Amino acid sequence: MGSSAAVLVFLKEPVPGRVKSRLAAGIGTDRAAAVYRAFVLDWLERLTAYGRSREVAILPCPSPDGWSETLAQWLDGEIPGGSPWRSRPFLPQGSGDLGDRLGACFRMAWEMGIDRAIVVGTDSPDLPLGHLDLGFEAIARGDCALGPALDGGYYALGFSDRTFVPSAFKAIAWSSDQTAAQTLTAIATAGHSTTLLPPWGDIDHPEDLRRLGDRLRDDHPLAHGLPRTVETLARLGLIVESPPPRSPAIAPETHPSP
Repeated sequence: MGSSAAVLVFLKEPVPGRVKSRLAAGIGTDRAAAVYRAFVLDWLERLTAYGRSREVAILPCPSPDGWSETLAQWLDGEIPGGSPWRSRPFLPQGSGDLGDRLGACFRMAWEMGIDRAIVVGTDSPDLPLGHLDLGFEAIARGDCALGPALDGGYYALGFSDRTFVPSAFKAIAWSSDQTAAQTLTAIATAGHSTTLLPPWGDIDHPEDLRRLGDRLRDDHPLAHGLPRTVETLARLGLIVESPPPRSPAIAPETHPSP
C-alpha cells in the first residue's frame, strides 16, 4: 500500500433513521442525516489531505459490509482527486457489536501490512489533526493511544501491531460514560501503557451541534475547512450567519509529521 501507518475511519451511509439517532431525537431524522452526510464528507476530505502530507493511508471502514453504490457515488462526486473511492482499499466492519467490528478492522489492517493504526469515527469533524499526530508519536514510542471524548467515550484509539490488545474490545459498555475507562483498564491489564490525547467532544446532541455552529461562526479558518458542514447548518438555521469567502491569506493546517 506504500504506507505502514493508517487512519481507520468508521462510517455509515447517511440514510435517515440509521445515523445520529441521539441527534435525530432533537432535530429530526432527515436533518440529522443531512448533518451526518456533511460531517463525513468534510472529515474525509480533511483526512485525505492529512494522509497525503504524512504518507498515512486513510482506510474507510463502512458499515456493515462495504461500499454501496450510493455511498461510492457521493464520495466520488464530492471528494474528487486520485483514484475513485469505490476502487480504494476499505475495511468492512462486518457484524457483531461495536467491539467486534473495531477489533475486526484492526486485524484486517495488520493483515494488509499496516503496523500502526488509529481508528476514528465521524462525530467530530472539527477535531484538530494535530491530535492524530500525537497519537502516532505515542504509538511510535511503544504506547497505545486513546483520545477521550467529553462524554466518557473516546474519539480515537490507536495501536501498533505489537501492542494491539484484543481485550480492549471485549466486555466494554459501549456508548456509555465508562467506555474509555474500561478500555484503559483492559489495555493496562494486558501490560501496555496508554498515552491520553487531548479531550474532545463528539457531536451527538442538539446542544453539541449548536456549540459547533458557534465555533464555525466565530472561527473563519475552521469554517473554511468544513464547507459542507457550514452550508448544511446554515441551511437548517443552526448558524446565524455564514463566514466570509475564503481568503487566500489563510494557510492550510500544518502539523509536524508523525
